[in-house]
Amino acid sequence: MIRFTFWITLAIVGAVPAYGQVADKVFLGGSIVTVNDAKPFADAVAIKDGKILAVGSKEEIAKFQNAKTEIVDLAGRALLPGFVDGHGHCFGTGLQAASANLLAPPDYTITDIPGIIAELKKYAKSETAMKYGLILGFGYDEAQLKEQRPPNRHELDEVSKDIPVYIIHQSTHLGAGNTKALEIAGITAETKNPVGGVIRREKDGKTPDGVLEETIHYASLMKIMPKMGQAEFDGLAKAGMKLYAANGYRDSSNDVEFVSHKYRTPKYAVSITFLLHFFVWIKWKALTDLPTLTRLLKDKVNWTHDSIRQRANSDTLRRCRN
Repeated sequence: MIRFTFWITLAIVGAVPAYGQVADKVFLGGSIVTVNDAKPFADAVAIKDGKILAVGSKEEIAKFQNAKTEIVDLAGRALLPGFVDGHGHCFGTGLQAASANLLAPPDYTITDIPGIIAELKKYAKSETAMKYGLILGFGYDEAQLKEQRPPNRHELDEVSKDIPVYIIHQSTHLGAGNTKALEIAGITAETKNPVGGVIRREKDGKTPDGVLEETIHYASLMKIMPKMGQAEFDGLAKAGMKLYAANGYRDSSNDVEFVSHKYRTPKYAVSITFLLHFFVWIKWKALTDLPTLTRLLKDKVNWTHDSIRQRANSDTLRRCRN
């Protein structure tokens, strides 16, 4: 399947009035999905300057071709409008883009713990790792590993014992760190499981094995991450948008909105609606203890409930329901 980001929704399936214009590129030879119930499929689509020029039959689209037009044969594959992610996190996706790729096939190549260690060692030599003094990985899932378990702190110590190593599960709800990362997070055998979180232990039932779940994972990650300024946050936002766009997504949103219009620019071809808790990440240097994190999350929940109630009573939403 070819993923192509449509800049506008295909509202008109017949060739649009654009006579006299010549397409830069024409797609044909496959199923072109229009997302128009009146005529859900078309035979060809013409593109000019990165925008849809015309959609219709091969004969209709031929009017917009000349010798310079690039013809792309879909070879039976489908061409779809840009996808909309109904539950996306721009900064989190940017963090993924800036991390070592630990995804399993078909998305990447990681199938076992030695593969994770090798990928992290390679990432340790990167400019990002050396600049920020952190080896960060994203996308592992023990269910997709040969060992059927995550790597422990001893295995992650093989990557480095001097700088923190931390890997984030593909769900983002848990992670694993080396001994240095646990030290920076202030986690010891005496550290109790916080409310809503779990510190996995070694066989003695006391010593942390490196894997952290939920609230303790988030709080520890905030301590391990380097201090970030506006340039770094801009970089994460842009990297997230680029990764979305590269995979055919034109919009990422969530049901709890915090919209940053700063990043709604044609250059990145993606409009992003930020989930509020990633805005909280901006303040992570203030989040060095669980009580603070708990309070902010509680405030977020209260804000969410108020926001939902307000929107539920809005004239716009009532008109949408009707």
